[in-house]
Amino acid sequence: MNIFQEYYNQDGIDYGINSSRKRKILELIGQESGRKILDLGCCSGYLGEEIKKNNNYVVGIDISSQAVSRASAVLDQALVLDIQQDILPFADKYFDVVVLSEVIEHLFFPEKTLAEARRVLKDDGFIVITTPNFLFAGNRIKMLLGKFNYTNSGFYDRAHIHFYTRKSLIEFLNKAGFDVAAENHVPYYRFPEVLANWWPGFCAFQLIVKAKNNQIH
Repeated sequence: MNIFQEYYNQDGIDYGINSSRKRKILELIGQESGRKILDLGCCSGYLGEEIKKNNNYVVGIDISSQAVSRASAVLDQALVLDIQQDILPFADKYFDVVVLSEVIEHLFFPEKTLAEARRVLKDDGFIVITTPNFLFAGNRIKMLLGKFNYTNSGFYDRAHIHFYTRKSLIEFLNKAGFDVAAENHVPYYRFPEVLANWWPGFCAFQLIVKAKNNQIH
């Protein structure tokens, strides 16, 4: 067991999902049924279980054996893998959709994970990716006041290795071979939802985008 598996197998670590993020992810995935969908960083399967309700075949992958044990009860398949270094055990162009919800900020080499996601994605498929927005309004104020302390969960989770802004997320996706096709961000605190998409750099707490392969013509 490597240090990452040891960390994510700790008792009490169970990354959940708030209702806004789940709703916005599902909106980007859409209502089409009968698709093969890969949930990278599936945790206990809380998101994949919702996706599966629309008659989709959902595979979950997580580094935590404890999480995968729970996910196996609600998903079609769940596997223990370290997506930073392991090759995904699926053929090229196998999935219609790949979801990475609050995952890339935890990875040392997220570009490797995106390359694998792109490999197993069908030419007409897409990814849905979410990550905290480092420059949302609340953080800008904290930085201005010189406040920055890591915590055991939340935005300042000590397991967050990378931080993203909307601009850096889009640049990261472009370099990984994807173009953003749609955005559906979660607003910060009581900001109206329309502001999260109109001015996401300031008003969005969580960045949520749908992206497609930019090498397909």
